[in-house]
Amino acid sequence: MSQLENPVSHLLWCMLVALRCAHDDTPFHSESAQRKFLSQWLTQARRVSTFSGLAREFSSLRELLAKDKHMPIEGVLSALWEQSVLSDQCDFIRLRDAKNALHSNHWRSCVCRFPEEITPEVIQRSKTRYNHYLQLTRTEESFQATGKMNAPLTFQLVLNKEDHHFEEVFHLFGFAVMRGNEMALGRTVLRTLYIGMSSLSESVWGAKPDKLWTPQYH
Repeated sequence: MSQLENPVSHLLWCMLVALRCAHDDTPFHSESAQRKFLSQWLTQARRVSTFSGLAREFSSLRELLAKDKHMPIEGVLSALWEQSVLSDQCDFIRLRDAKNALHSNHWRSCVCRFPEEITPEVIQRSKTRYNHYLQLTRTEESFQATGKMNAPLTFQLVLNKEDHHFEEVFHLFGFAVMRGNEMALGRTVLRTLYIGMSSLSESVWGAKPDKLWTPQYH
C-alpha cells in the first residue's frame, strides 16, 4: 500500500513535514516545544477533509504525544511512518485497522479506564441489539512509543448472541487471541479475551501456543 493509499501513513508524513518546516522557520529549543507544536497542528489538521474518518488515529496520536516525553518525538513519528510504509504495518496501526473493521460491522466500543466503570457499561450495553467490546487495558500501557506491542490487551465482549467475529478479525490482522472466562447474562454472552502477539514471551503473554484461539477452519 502506497503512502497515498494509506491515510495513516499520509497523516504521519504530513506531521513530520510540518514539524521540520516549522523548525527550519523558527528552531525548537526543547522536546516539549515540538510536542506542543504537533498538538496544535493536530487540532488544525482534524478539520481537513483529507483526514476525515481518522478520529481514532488523532486520539491515539495525542496519547502518543503525552507519553514517553524523554524520547524525541520526531524519531518516534519517523519510526511509525517507516513501519507503516515499508513493512506489513506496525502493531499499533494494525490494532487501529482491526478496530475499524469491527466498527464497520456495527460493533460498539468504549475504554474502561477504571474497574468501577465495567459493570455499569456491561449492564447498559447488554440492553442493546448490538455487539460491544470494552477495552479494559489502556492502549499506551501495551505499546512502546515506536508502535510495537509489548503486552496484551484485555477486552470484555458483550454479545447479543454467540459470535466469533471479534476473534476472527484480530486473527486476520495478525494478532494472537486467547480466551478467558465466558458467562451468560440472560440472553447476553459475556466473554473475556486477551489480544497479543505470538512473539510475546510466555511470562508477559501468559499464553502457550496450544492455548491460543484459532479459527475452526484451521
